[in-house]
Amino acid sequence: MSGRRHIPQPTVAPSPPPEQILASTDPEEMGLAPEGFGPPPGAAEGTPGEEDRHLVGELPPEEVELSPEEQIMFASLLTCGRRSKTVHLLDHTVVVETLCGDDDLRIGLYVQKYTGTLGEQRAYQIGVVAAGIRSIDSKPLVQPLFENASPDALFDQKADIVAKMYPTIIARIYRAVMAAETEFVDLAVRLKKLDG
Repeated sequence: MSGRRHIPQPTVAPSPPPEQILASTDPEEMGLAPEGFGPPPGAAEGTPGEEDRHLVGELPPEEVELSPEEQIMFASLLTCGRRSKTVHLLDHTVVVETLCGDDDLRIGLYVQKYTGTLGEQRAYQIGVVAAGIRSIDSKPLVQPLFENASPDALFDQKADIVAKMYPTIIARIYRAVMAAETEFVDLAVRLKKLDG
């Protein structure tokens, strides 16, 4: 023995997998196409080889099958911008709809005067219900007096009416509006259109 102590060597962690590299099968992008080479006359315009691009080591995307109801739901939200949902509360039929950006801003302004108080959460629920409720028993919650009534004025009228409802009813309609929102998000995530 030479008097040296044996020092154990640290184990080396396996190296992470190599980064996935975007590769193209398009000869022109790889610099292999002869000069003057291009798509045949009359071919569709677009980025050359875009449909041929893939990540090295990536499997082709799997196709997601949608039920007819899901197809209608997804198409209606993309084309019309809103999804509606019918709920039954105490022998009443309530139709609610998903919210848009304007609704979020109106709700924020409505809640602003209650910020920092015990009523802030209830004010948010009232705002969401006022923005999301379409009708009760096939009658709109408020009737505009003018054809081009201001959405802000209509929201304020709806909020005044909703604020007079009992908290249990407000909470149930609030949950219905939020359920309509999450149904679309879940579908979009399933289709890999949004990141979860």
